[in-house]
Amino acid sequence: MDKIPLSPAWHRALELLANQGERDGITENVMLAYGFTAEMVASLALSGLATRNAETIKAGAGKIEVMRMRITDAGRHMLF
Repeated sequence: MDKIPLSPAWHRALELLANQGERDGITENVMLAYGFTAEMVASLALSGLATRNAETIKAGAGKIEVMRMRITDAGRHMLF
């Protein structure tokens, strides 16, 4: 895969994902809290630079479903 120039925002998003580790990742809501748009978050997954997986987590007495994102090998390749 050839590297294409990343915008500063895309580079920052991939760095954030890379710093979370492959196992843990980060929720989409946290990505949004960092100022990334929903469209950008979805585009990271659609472009193959990140994966999105639904997970159920405990929240107080109940459970909620979140979308957790992890960087892919292709995403790491774009950073380095």
